[in-house]
Amino acid sequence: MAFEDTDRRRTVFLALVTILALPALYVLNRTEIDDGSDGATAVVTDGSVVGSDDPGTGGRTPSRPPIEAPDDEPVFMDGGAPRDEPRVAEVAVPARPESPPAQMDASFRRTIGESTCPVLDFEAGVDVDVTNLDNGRTIECTTTSAGDDQVAGIVLGFEAFSRLADPTEAPIPVDVVRRS
Repeated sequence: MAFEDTDRRRTVFLALVTILALPALYVLNRTEIDDGSDGATAVVTDGSVVGSDDPGTGGRTPSRPPIEAPDDEPVFMDGGAPRDEPRVAEVAVPARPESPPAQMDASFRRTIGESTCPVLDFEAGVDVDVTNLDNGRTIECTTTSAGDDQVAGIVLGFEAFSRLADPTEAPIPVDVVRRS
């Protein structure tokens, strides 16, 4: 996009104003600093003078006191009195199940009821908790006898399996624990 005449004039005018204004502002601020010293000094609590009329500073007050190494030892905040006997942290450990969990693979069938689950190596009629080892989700079901053609350790109904994991992830690793 090409500049038009008004754009060129505007650009040249702003450039000239900038070229003249910046040095003028610098000179005005410089003279205010040199003329504005009223001889006031500030004293820090350790006795050093912050703003003085030393010839080395040109009458200007430095923005911060000079850095000096402290002679005193470091000061630490005093806490409460130490206890004579150490405190022991109590850790909550869940109770062990009466029977150890059986780890096996779980799959699903659409023909199985939601609250029943055929499990290999379990007797029928036992209430169990099935926990997905990948995400920690748990469901409850009642075991039934497993068929001879069952490949997975436990077979769940479609709805029950969907609460544990996405059906496309079947088979999944699970813990099967008897409920007491």
